[in-house]
Amino acid sequence: MLLLVAAIGVAIVLNRRLAAFRAAKAEFEQVIERFNTAAARAEAGVNALKLTGEVTGGALQQTVARAQSLRDELSFLTERAEPMVDRLTTAHRAASARAAAPVPAPAAKPSGRAGNADPVRRIRSSENPVLFALRYIFMAVINLRIRR
Repeated sequence: MLLLVAAIGVAIVLNRRLAAFRAAKAEFEQVIERFNTAAARAEAGVNALKLTGEVTGGALQQTVARAQSLRDELSFLTERAEPMVDRLTTAHRAASARAAAPVPAPAAKPSGRAGNADPVRRIRSSENPVLFALRYIFMAVINLRIRR
C-alpha cells in the first residue's frame, strides 16, 4: 500500500511536469512559427537586395563605360591641342616681339571705309594663345556632344 501511495505521488508530479511541458511545447511552436515567418521575410529582402544590386550594378557599369569613353575623347583632344598650344605660344611670342619693336605710323588710307577692321580678328590676335587653345578644345568637345 505504501508503494501504491508513492507511485500515485510520483504519477501526480510527473503529470504536472508533462502538463507544463505541453504548455511550453505550444509556446515553442509559436516561437518556431514566428521564426519561420521572419526567415521568409529576410530571404525575400535578400532577394530584393540582389535584384537592386544587379540593376544598380548595370547602371553603374554603363556610367563607367561612358566616363571612360569621355576620358579617352578628352585625352585625344588634349593630345591634339598640345601642338596647337606650342604653335600659338610661339606665334604669341613672335607677335609680342614685333609689338615691342618700334613701328612707324601707317599712312592714312584714302578708302572711304574707316574702322572696317575685323573686330574678332583684332580680339583674337591680342588674346592669350593658351586661352584661345582652351576655347578651341572646349568648342570641339561641345561639337562632339552635339553630333551625338
